[in-house]
Amino acid sequence: MGYDPNFPQEGALIDAAEFRTQFHALHDETTSIPKGDKGDPGNDGGVGPIGPPMANVIVDAVNTLNPEQPATVDATFDGTNVHLTLGLPRGLTGGNGATGATGNDGGTGTQGEKGDKGDPGEVSNAQLNDGLAATLASAAANSSANTNAVPTLDTPFVNDPATLADMELMRAAYNTLVLAQRR
Repeated sequence: MGYDPNFPQEGALIDAAEFRTQFHALHDETTSIPKGDKGDPGNDGGVGPIGPPMANVIVDAVNTLNPEQPATVDATFDGTNVHLTLGLPRGLTGGNGATGATGNDGGTGTQGEKGDKGDPGEVSNAQLNDGLAATLASAAANSSANTNAVPTLDTPFVNDPATLADMELMRAAYNTLVLAQRR
């Protein structure tokens, strides 16, 4: 039985089976309606806003270390800039100079003067890499210490409900925490 728009008649008793048949017939008619064509694509959203600038890297100090010590790098981040403190070992002391030339009389000449101090030693890539690895491992092990200076929120709000000033205190505390956790 198909859909009957005159069902039910005014004042007729309701029969669930007849209504169910009407609903199925109505469903069959609505699902047989052909779908329209797909619409045109929307406009491109365009380019988004420019993100924040990249942080600067600032070398705060370069310290001279004793020979044979590994190079070091301490890195901190203040929320905008990366700060580096470098430790570079000085070179080993140069050796004695070469023996002096033979004298003009055919005899043995006197020993030459002591040579100039040798040039400072250079830091090898291996030494620099070892120093960086040690510093980064130390920074990773101590990264939880970044938040040690952030105070806890132990004082309850005195206003109920909280005021705008209370919310501003929460915002400031949150910003302090986020900045302390950045590297």
